[in-house]
Amino acid sequence: MSRPVAVVSGGLDSVTALYLYVKDVAPGSMPLVLTFDYGQPARVREKTAACFFARSLGLEHRVIKLPWMASLVPSAMSGRKSTDAAVWVPNRNGIFISAAAAISESIGGGDVILGFNRDEGASFPDNTLEFMAAMNEALRFSTGGKVRIVSPTVNMSKTEMAAQALALGIDTSHFWSCYGNAKLHCGVCPSCVRLFDALEAVRVPQNARPRRL
Repeated sequence: MSRPVAVVSGGLDSVTALYLYVKDVAPGSMPLVLTFDYGQPARVREKTAACFFARSLGLEHRVIKLPWMASLVPSAMSGRKSTDAAVWVPNRNGIFISAAAAISESIGGGDVILGFNRDEGASFPDNTLEFMAAMNEALRFSTGGKVRIVSPTVNMSKTEMAAQALALGIDTSHFWSCYGNAKLHCGVCPSCVRLFDALEAVRVPQNARPRRL
């Protein structure tokens, strides 16, 4: 039997996509939740957040280590005022999808759930519908059609995802979106700014937001 696999980093995008999938797209499904440790500064925080949300849904959580990717992580990812261009990791989503698809095929195949979205698609071409279509065409060959990638959030903005998170009852205080590895969000890196702007736009109470420096 097929079983969905979800790539979850613990942030607004991937967590909202996971919750939408299990609540609306395929109610009753029990995806295997994967978090990638590729040497990124926020890896400990991301693993903690992803584990929290997986357990909240009663799902199995696995950490997939890709130590060889550490050499690809740009130094700017540790900076508080980095830019989208400066934190680009070569082919990161392509690598994650390939790894997740291999794991999916090994347990019967099915959907690989991703938290793509419209806002990041404007900066990162590997967050778009076009990229999804291309990857699914490749997976048709590489997995014999047993695996496909899906993203319930691909057409949503960050604000729309934040609204969905509220509607789904997600504990937004446990999101981790910062590029850094401090105990609190830096509040100024591009990922932090997008998260907190979205939470502000939908009026998430201060005590329900992640803490920041």
